[in-house]
Amino acid sequence: MALTNPLMSLFLVLSLVLPTLAFNNILLHNNCPYPLYFWPVTHSSTPDNIPLTPIPPGLTHPHAMLTVPEGGISLKIRDQPFITPAPAGILQFEYHLEAPRFFYDFSRIDCDANVGRQDPGYCPIVGEGVKVVAGEGRCEGAECVGAECEGAYLRRGSWPGEPSFSCGWGEDVWVGFCVRGEGGGGGGRGGGGGEQEVVVEVVEEVEVGGSC
Repeated sequence: MALTNPLMSLFLVLSLVLPTLAFNNILLHNNCPYPLYFWPVTHSSTPDNIPLTPIPPGLTHPHAMLTVPEGGISLKIRDQPFITPAPAGILQFEYHLEAPRFFYDFSRIDCDANVGRQDPGYCPIVGEGVKVVAGEGRCEGAECVGAECEGAYLRRGSWPGEPSFSCGWGEDVWVGFCVRGEGGGGGGRGGGGGEQEVVVEVVEEVEVGGSC
């Protein structure tokens, strides 16, 4: 008689191909042929308490937006399993929950599309296209292909009309990597393919406060 392992059953259920549920999620879709990694960072984060999460090729990882006491969170994304001070070839998606809306922006400040592999700022991801679709296209988005970007921070500072956006509470944000030439936003998010394979988070990613 076969024995049922409850933990294994849970793992199998969570590993199924699921329709993505929208509720303040950031859906990180890796269309690159190599793994990507991301870290949720707050103002009080230190190198020894920042958890790393891998995203295998072809998969989507849902990050449930977190609320911290002061400010927001920056998701730092790159193609290497370690984080270093800039320049480090890192893309950033920043958000802040403040009901009834959340605020967000996408940054390519630390990711130089004009340098080669030997430079610490080298960023292969952005050369293959990155796209942000918020609220299934009802909210502002962003897109970068190489050095060409729309709706993204390319320099530090603040100015009138800067690419900092907001969206209604309960919406989600799809961020696709290596999606040059694609509609993006699978599962109905901005006009892409159908159902996605989703890697479901089963652990809390961050337990620190502060602001990014």
